Amino acid sequence: LISIISLFLGVFGAAVIFASPDIEELKKQIEERSQKIKLIQEEISKYQDEIEKQEKEAKTLNSEIRRLDLVVNKLNKDINLTQKQIETTSLILERLALEIEKTKGEIDKNSGAIGEFLRQIYDSDSLSATEILLSGNSFSDFFDNLEKIKNLQESARLALVELKGAKENLEREENEKQDKRNELIDFQERLSDKKIIQQGTKKEKDTLLKITKNKEKEYQKLLSGKEKEKQEILAEIEKIE
Repeated sequence: LISIISLFLGVFGAAVIFASPDIEELKKQIEERSQKIKLIQEEISKYQDEIEKQEKEAKTLNSEIRRLDLVVNKLNKDINLTQKQIETTSLILERLALEIEKTKGEIDKNSGAIGEFLRQIYDSDSLSATEILLSGNSFSDFFDNLEKIKNLQESARLALVELKGAKENLEREENEKQDKRNELIDFQERLSDKKIIQQGTKKEKDTLLKITKNKEKEYQKLLSGKEKEKQEILAEIEKIE
């Protein structure tokens, strides 16, 4: 009976008593970055509000420069956010890899334990009641052998339950890992796009200052030209319709 208990604890004890410190450390890092992401998202929301407010103001050179500066600042935060999301997703993938490895180890241990329990049950069941009785020195030994068989059957049942749970966890972890891989690819593409937009907005500001020579009169002339061009296009569309 003692050997059975030792085997059972050897299989299940490690998973119950402690968790991998590597996994716990990764969880801590993921939580810290998640908090930073929330703060950055709040800052982005504030920038968006300011941009929308600026767009409602009168069209002047200063207001347009201010708007472009806000857009650039917002894009800087967007880029920072996406970088943090990439870092967090990478940490989650690292955590999942460790959890998958741990789960596979539990499956191997449970499978081995079930095989051992079944072997012992088979050996015990192969003896008749008379043989069990005759093999013992007393009735106490006889009942101890019956209790041993009962304990083996219960241990095998528990091992099967644990094995089923471990396999379900493995499937969930593998699915989550694939989802996070897809997210990582999406974040990387988004980061690249935002950097392009950021550079384009900076160039737009520089071009605006160059054309207007930082003078309001020149900006209003540019604005008037764009409005005229817009009206001509609308008129052409109306003719076509």
